Amino acid sequence: MSVFDQQVDAVRCPNCALVGIASFTNEKASAAKFRLPEGFKVVATDEGDRIYCAACNRLAITLTIDP
Repeated sequence: MSVFDQQVDAVRCPNCALVGIASFTNEKASAAKFRLPEGFKVVATDEGDRIYCAACNRLAITLTIDP
């Protein structure tokens, strides 16, 4: 796997303003591998996997970072 097989997102909690950089592979959602900053978690929803703030349990705002 190369660096180009990964997507990198800046993530921020809209409630507590916790920020970080998350990365995950561009594989099928069921096989995707996530690397999250401390304080965030992945939650499986009907729309797919979503990144949430672990403390506030709020959906994180994401912004894709192009390499």
